[in-house]
Amino acid sequence: MLEQLLSKSTGENSLSINCGTAFILSDREGFLERYEEININCGTLLASAKSYAGLMAKGASINCGNSTIRDISGEITQLEGGAAITEDMDFSGRFVISSGDAVVKGDGGKALAEAEGAHFNGTLFYPQERGSAFLAKVTGRKQPYPEDAHLVFEDKQLDELLYSIPDGKSHIWVHGEITALDERSLRKAREKGLRYACRSLFITESFDGSYGGLFNAEERTLMPDGYNAVPMLKLTAGEAALHGPCIYVRGDLTMDKTDEGCLSEIESIIVKGTATIPASCAKAFRAVGKADAYELVEDNLGDIMRVNGFQVIGHDHLQSVLAKGETIRVKVNGFLLFDENVTAGDMAAIESMKVNGAVVMPDAAQGALSRKISKVNGMINSIEAITKMTGMTLPEIFEKLQSSQTAGTNINTGFYVLV
Repeated sequence: MLEQLLSKSTGENSLSINCGTAFILSDREGFLERYEEININCGTLLASAKSYAGLMAKGASINCGNSTIRDISGEITQLEGGAAITEDMDFSGRFVISSGDAVVKGDGGKALAEAEGAHFNGTLFYPQERGSAFLAKVTGRKQPYPEDAHLVFEDKQLDELLYSIPDGKSHIWVHGEITALDERSLRKAREKGLRYACRSLFITESFDGSYGGLFNAEERTLMPDGYNAVPMLKLTAGEAALHGPCIYVRGDLTMDKTDEGCLSEIESIIVKGTATIPASCAKAFRAVGKADAYELVEDNLGDIMRVNGFQVIGHDHLQSVLAKGETIRVKVNGFLLFDENVTAGDMAAIESMKVNGAVVMPDAAQGALSRKISKVNGMINSIEAITKMTGMTLPEIFEKLQSSQTAGTNINTGFYVLV
């Protein structure tokens, strides 16, 4: 958003494309020519040489993880995510694009071999026993699978897998994680002679010793016996009672000072993420708990104010927070503008701040806030500096940012194609 301040464009004749994958191969109708300013933010960009040259000539801003510039002469065939590619499909001389994952069935690779090329926004799964020469024409992630297996493309509990296997299948291939914490399911899988291949396996230490041979896993997470697993946890007395004395947290944990007493009810807690706890509770937590990372905060936690996009905070708002004896923790993901009437004293209302974007404030308040900022990915500057850079007054800056929210054409999609 800061670029909009420094740009001379009004934004009224601008195009913003935000997507996972952008295919810009031909602009036959002159769609892009209508705009003075073009911004493309995507994970992957595939563009023809002519289209890319046109974007560069217009000074387009392109931010992407990876880009491919190539000319495509054939027609485009677009596949939906999850499509099955079989031998009877006709891709001769065509370029195939997919909005997500796709699965090659049997000799479906022969159909892709006749295509001009192919790009998959997700992963192309193909049988490892068949020929793979066709993969030379494919861009995107590629993953082989055993052809005799029953395929599953998401995380699953073992008991779910037991009752979804077609007759005659004993090999289950999971492109995801298998959670195996129930011994009855493990015993049943062994009795049926089932075998599993997966990206990751979550299982207890003793079950891995007894049943680990059922699984061919790229990664294994072994949980100590006697623990109850939860994905993440806001620790309270109720949650402690619900999950028992030994808790295994696979993600992050948070707790407030008022819930310190519940730690006395816990024998052990393991956190495989970040434990965010009041500083005064650190000793009590460490007596029973262990985390991969820690974040200590003040006991009197302020409310969290999240800024996504653009927001203005003034003197009256901050004074109202102070009048209630409260503070706020500010997380900026965009652009935060403090009004000209904000003072250094108003900064007492802000307990902490993390910035992913830009913050602009009066010069007098900047020093008072600086010690409360724990993380900056972007820029923090004074109103005086920004007005000098842009040549605009604060009301003019405000007006431009407001108009930018509605001006121009904005396209937000997972998959964008212009052919």
